Amino acid sequence: MKLSRLVWMASSVIAFVACDKSSEAPKEGASSAAVASAKAAPSAAPSSNAGGTLYSCNQPSAGLCAEWRGLSAGKIAEAKGSCNDPGSVFSTKPCDTKGVLGTCEQPKEHITLFISKNPAIATAKDAKEILCDDGKFTALAP
Repeated sequence: MKLSRLVWMASSVIAFVACDKSSEAPKEGASSAAVASAKAAPSAAPSSNAGGTLYSCNQPSAGLCAEWRGLSAGKIAEAKGSCNDPGSVFSTKPCDTKGVLGTCEQPKEHITLFISKNPAIATAKDAKEILCDDGKFTALAP
């Protein structure tokens, strides 16, 4: 699966599930403050995609941050191109772990997704079920 497709799919799933759940009462603890925490100062938590320069795409409105390591020049351009949602920031800084429910590692794609609370995802269990059914999920918060 291409890097851009993986990030696009994650963002699309968030948007779809958020729209689908809009008629439900909000889950306790899900707030815009949790999504905004994704913009806080980055943590030094290492990604398991060791080796090579780190690149990231922070998508605070979706409650996602993606980290890549070990990418070829063509894959770097693809990763940067996938970071095009309004408010998204592509950089060489690691993703922040403050407010993150869990991470989803996709070693074949050299990507780790950092998943925060948002309207579609309120718990680590939600994060795993919705965005990490074929990767290695690590819960960081309940």
